[in-house]
Amino acid sequence: MPSHERTLRLLKSMARIEPARPSLKSGLRAAVAALVPVLVGQVAPVPATSWATLGGFLATVADKGGSYRARAATMGALTVAGALAAIAMALAGGWPWIATIALFLGISAAGFARVYGAEAGSVGGLVAIIMAASVAAPAGGAEALVRGAGVLAGGLWAMALALLLWPIRPYRPVRVAVAACYRALADQAVALEEASRRGEEAGYHALVQRHASLRAAIEAARAALGGVRRGRQGESGRGERLLVLLQEADQLFGTLVVLADTLEAAGDPGPSDRRSDARVEAERALAAFARTAHEVARVVETEGGGPRLQPIAWDEQALRAAIARDAREGGRAVAMTRSRLLHAAALLAQLREHLRIAADTAPALDDDSPAEATPGEPAAAAPPGPKLRDRVLGPLRANLTARSLSLRHALRVGLAAAVGMAVSQGFELRRGYWITITAVSILQPYTGATVLKGLQRIAGTVLGCLLAAGIAAAVHDPLGLLALIFVLATAGVALLPVNYGAFSALLTPTFVLLAELGSGDHHLTHLRVVNTLIGGAIALAAIALLWPSPERDRFPEQMAQALRAAREVLAQAAASYGSGQEGAEAQLAAARRDAGLATSNAEASFQRLVSESRGAAEALEPLMAELTYTRRFVASVVALASSPGPSASPSRREELARFERRVGRALEDLAAAVAEQRPPEPLPDVLAPEPADEGAGVEPAPTTLGTLFEAQLVRIARQVTVLHAAVSRAALAARERSGP
Repeated sequence: MPSHERTLRLLKSMARIEPARPSLKSGLRAAVAALVPVLVGQVAPVPATSWATLGGFLATVADKGGSYRARAATMGALTVAGALAAIAMALAGGWPWIATIALFLGISAAGFARVYGAEAGSVGGLVAIIMAASVAAPAGGAEALVRGAGVLAGGLWAMALALLLWPIRPYRPVRVAVAACYRALADQAVALEEASRRGEEAGYHALVQRHASLRAAIEAARAALGGVRRGRQGESGRGERLLVLLQEADQLFGTLVVLADTLEAAGDPGPSDRRSDARVEAERALAAFARTAHEVARVVETEGGGPRLQPIAWDEQALRAAIARDAREGGRAVAMTRSRLLHAAALLAQLREHLRIAADTAPALDDDSPAEATPGEPAAAAPPGPKLRDRVLGPLRANLTARSLSLRHALRVGLAAAVGMAVSQGFELRRGYWITITAVSILQPYTGATVLKGLQRIAGTVLGCLLAAGIAAAVHDPLGLLALIFVLATAGVALLPVNYGAFSALLTPTFVLLAELGSGDHHLTHLRVVNTLIGGAIALAAIALLWPSPERDRFPEQMAQALRAAREVLAQAAASYGSGQEGAEAQLAAARRDAGLATSNAEASFQRLVSESRGAAEALEPLMAELTYTRRFVASVVALASSPGPSASPSRREELARFERRVGRALEDLAAAVAEQRPPEPLPDVLAPEPADEGAGVEPAPTTLGTLFEAQLVRIARQVTVLHAAVSRAALAARERSGP
């Protein structure tokens, strides 16, 4: 790609407006938390008001929403850790070498906090800012304690504002949007029940006309969730559970579409003088589904959660029994009609399973703990030993290795901060802590994210300093200046979910003008620009020289792990198919959870790859296909495993075992090809028949299940074919990128 095209693409990335709404309430609250201490300092000679401003602002930024308990824990941890860090760094700042070593150790420890989760990582990053600011202003014992008290007071004020006086519920719009999806699904089920009862073609046609509005509701909820979660680095439980509910709604929608087509094609196999038992049973299941979906919508929309909802009170065996009764009573059922109705029974079972997960997830929306297990399924037993010790020491043991990405990032941030401080001290730069804060704020664990954020920070700072210079030249009244600072702080925080560059452009004049107001020095804008440029250069040099982690080197292994996890799902599905054994079903559920986690990790890696990619956009298409069809493969395999019930014949199970061996070998080769970035071996015909085993004594497969079973195998084989083609195209693109 020519250099001018790369530059244009990078500029577009910097200016990209994310699909999120500006959070005006969050901006107003952050401005109030930061400026009330400033006003107090203007009215009364209260010490350390500037530190209270910093503590209040950072504590507000740390509030990512969620339950009151989780928010209080996050903000409280920042407040206490920030106060202690301010005291320690103020005391160490009097000795340059000790200060540099202390800053390296402190910021490295703060960066390493991300091993305990995203929230801990966010708190660590904000505490690092307090460290950088405090070490640049050495203080004795009493003054250091006053400084720590200022940070503590500011954090407590922000907590009172966020938790008591002005609570904000950022996920309320998402809950309403997700609830609307489940109400629409319930209405769709009711409409399908009516169409089945009337048996009119017009009713089924009307169902198809409703598909667009239901899809629009799901996409609206997806956009709302993406907008709220974007920029919430510390989010865990609530966003994950809403995502689970949205994914289940999407699965329910697709299953309802297929079910409507199946019921329309099946006809009525009952006696000519009355409606069949099979039809009545299917309609009863749809009515039960609609009632439960309405209950899920109510609980999702209601703040405060509630008790676990009851799943659909229906078993697909009731429909199978009704089909058998209709046949015995001399109905006009034929093999194809019965096969379609049996397919409908399997689809209704899938509806029940997806809605069961939603019913288990909805009451837990106010729990902000990570959603580690699939809702409704038992979590793995905790290992023996004290739980607190495991939670504290486990992540440390796992990440205290040279290959740990978290440890490398922590050391990289600490070294960059130490270099920034050494540069500011060596050249005696005024406001040198802006260098360190810039480097710490820009550095991310991944190369692409650091480059993009660094350029946005630099560009935003330059624009912000120009704005600050203009305001300082035009406004000389302190109260008028504070009013403008309030507006800038509000707008900056409100635009953080939309564009980080806009956030930087508005927050820069906020703190430059506050610094000028407090010091009386009205010539700080050029210092901010110079120091930001130095800090940005240090951050970019650190990510390039210290354990660079370009995502193009990481994504292949993540994708290979997802493919191997998908292979394991197929193996467990073949083992549990029709067995009815509880242990086999639990192993399949565990394999499905592992595959979901592996695919999610690969998707996250792909998003980082997109942010740092400088090649042609077409090169990303096969990677997107790999991710999409890995998820579809797993979903189809799970549907296959749940379709036969405990009555699958030995011949059917043996046929599936042969299919699993062939597909398993193909998936293993695809995983190796992805990891090695080579073309895969030619794909064999995984559906080719094998000679029957003479004298094996295996009973023939029942004809009523043949159509559905074979269709499921064909669907899975088709997805493997698409995956094979995608891996081949990705290998070709990688070869072209690396050259001859």
